[in-house]
Amino acid sequence: YFSINIAGNLRREVVRVTGSSLTALAPSPGIEPVYAMTALPSGDVIASGFYGMKRWNGSSWSNLALAGTDGSVVALTPVAGDEYVAAGTFARVGGVPIVGVARFNGTAWNAMGSGLGYEVYSLATMPNGDVIAGGAFTTPARYVARWNGAAWSAFGPDLGTAAGTSVNQVRALRNG
Repeated sequence: YFSINIAGNLRREVVRVTGSSLTALAPSPGIEPVYAMTALPSGDVIASGFYGMKRWNGSSWSNLALAGTDGSVVALTPVAGDEYVAAGTFARVGGVPIVGVARFNGTAWNAMGSGLGYEVYSLATMPNGDVIAGGAFTTPARYVARWNGAAWSAFGPDLGTAAGTSVNQVRALRNG
């Protein structure tokens, strides 16, 4: 799936790539620009954008409960079943204080510890279910942290304290 800006008519589309063709998931989710997307094991797609989050069930988009977010969701990763983790530049989700990263269990948003203290730009799920986050945060680790299901901890080497340092992308390999 892609979020694509089609030059010439200034459209943004979420499309499915099948072989050599692109097919729009029509109508557009209405949250453009789309910042992040993830596919769930059920085949549904979660998309987050400037104007909220939506879920594609194979035939239509539906709104997701993200009311009360005071920032943007810029990263998504699937976890167990159809649950997922969302991250971004928020300090509240659904009116609940949750800093930068939250887990949606299908019914409600839940804090993941005390959060990561600042902007989270990227997420990945490891083969063992741990979640890796990258961003501009410095607590509890600098720029890259690992959630083991109970707490956040440093992951990888210390990246220092130079001004403007951040990690914009993290990816998990199949072998961990």
